[in-house]
Amino acid sequence: MKRYRDAAGRLTMTIDEIAAATLDEANAYYQDGGRYIYQGIAYTLRRYTDRDAHGDAVEVAQFVGIDGYNLFTDPARLGTFLPGVASDGQEITRF
Repeated sequence: MKRYRDAAGRLTMTIDEIAAATLDEANAYYQDGGRYIYQGIAYTLRRYTDRDAHGDAVEVAQFVGIDGYNLFTDPARLGTFLPGVASDGQEITRF
């Protein structure tokens, strides 16, 4: 059974609360240069700082796929993709 869910599989906390509760775990699990699998495709994680449209510095988590596809997410939300937390089929798993 996935964490932060009731017996029926429904979330027991908001996504923001789950992201905050799993932030340290996600930062340890999702390492720059690490290799991960998402929906059967291998990705390498790149974590870096970039500029947004306003010129402000923002952190980026980019999963670069071997097939040419890229997945981007806010590093503060990476915990929602942990194997024990994410909805079935949405896990980003280290290998």
